Amino acid sequence: MANSASLLRYASLPGLGWRRGALVQGKNGRIKPNAVHYNGVEYTVEPENGHFQIRQYEKGRSIYTNCGTDIETAVARLSQLQAKATLLTAQRKLGVANERTQQLLTKLLGPFIEKYAHGSEDTMYAYRYTATSFVNLMTHRGTLISADINEDCVIAFDRWLEAQGNKKNTRATRYGYIRCFLRYCGLDPSQWQAERRTCR
Repeated sequence: MANSASLLRYASLPGLGWRRGALVQGKNGRIKPNAVHYNGVEYTVEPENGHFQIRQYEKGRSIYTNCGTDIETAVARLSQLQAKATLLTAQRKLGVANERTQQLLTKLLGPFIEKYAHGSEDTMYAYRYTATSFVNLMTHRGTLISADINEDCVIAFDRWLEAQGNKKNTRATRYGYIRCFLRYCGLDPSQWQAERRTCR
């Protein structure tokens, strides 16, 4: 995983041959471009001696990627990999990376009902009515895929339910069904609440 990626120097060390060693940080916090730390010893190497490598792990195996001889380029490459991995991790956690977020809501509706609308007739009706009404409203609003759903969409649906005569307790129950549908669509509605708290 790129989050655990590290930058190494692959160089020929005196009496040892080609080895991969850790980079050495100077007192000013900057990496020494011509230094390698290997087996407890710091070695000085010439710029043309070897190159920098990024080490990553995949299924328990070490994978090395050559990054040339320029330390700034190598550090930038490492930062890009780590940033990408961090983003992907966050996306998976939030459901953004889920392929369902790019599917039409109308395509997701049927499988969702088939999977969750079980139990008593009242429960089955509640799932079907709530999910179908929500998708119909989103379609009317021009929101066709789940990736475009946001908190305003949920608020709009709550107001629609209220206009249909649904009391507060009923709307709260319906919201529970909608949260289930949103998670099925690859979204995390609780993230909207977290963003609200952050923006306060």
